[in-house]
Order: sequence, then C-alpha cells, then structure tokens
Amino acid sequence: MKLRNVMASRNLTEVGSDRRVSITLGKPRRRAKGEWVCGVQITGLGSDRIHYVHGLDSVQSITIALDAIRLTLRQTRKRFTWIGGEEGDDGFPVTIPTLFGPEFSRQLEQIVDREVLRFSRNAKRRTERRLGTKFKLSKTPRPPGFNLE
Repeated sequence: MKLRNVMASRNLTEVGSDRRVSITLGKPRRRAKGEWVCGVQITGLGSDRIHYVHGLDSVQSITIALDAIRLTLRQTRKRFTWIGGEEGDDGFPVTIPTLFGPEFSRQLEQIVDREVLRFSRNAKRRTERRLGTKFKLSKTPRPPGFNLE
C-alpha cells in the first residue's frame, strides 16, 4: 500500500551500500477538533507499513512525524545520506523538544545557537588564514536558502 496525498519525500542511500530507503510524508489532515494526523511511510527498511502520527494541529503532526522518521533511521544503527547532504547526513536533524516547557526549550536553543556561532567563527578564522583575506560573519547564521525579507 502506498501513502496517498503526499506532501514531501526524500530518497536516502545507506553509506557503504547500494540500499535505498524512501521516506514519504503525507499531508496532515484533521481527524477531530484538536486532532490532526500525518502519515509517514518508510520503504526499504523492512516493513513498508504506513504509520500515522498525531498532533494538536497540522504543524505539530508534521514536527512529530519528522522526529519519528529521524528516530526510526537512528534505530537501524546504519548511516544514510540524502542527495543534498554529506556522507552520513540523512537530513533529519534533532529538533528542540518543547515537552518540558518554553523556558527549557529556550535554554536549549541558546546552547545550540551559541555552538553554531562558535563553530562558524572558528571556520571563518581557518578560512581567512588559508586564503589570507577577511570575511564578514553574520551574528545569526542561517541555513542556505533561508530569507524572510
């Protein structure tokens, strides 16, 4: 059985293997007031069964579905790569949990932001030394293609 009403998909390759894994994310749909479901199908890891993830709204169901995909991939103890990633980057990063309240989530976000900035500054210094030129670094590094202006 194939997932219908597909919203997004990603194809992965297992590192060091020809194994292909296909991730399909369904468009969230309302089941009842305050309940949304988002279908997820992962083929190539054994069962091709469709799993349904529940959330309080459509965004939460998508967020939980992406986390479920990440956890499923990690449980295999294999490394996967997507077409836009480096070897071993499956493109499903850890999300900041909100389960323990907004203050704790903000603390985790600040830790992650601080480490990203530290890494960016160190990479900038190494590149400047290697090329013998200076670069300007944004205080808030953004992923490629991210622009709200």
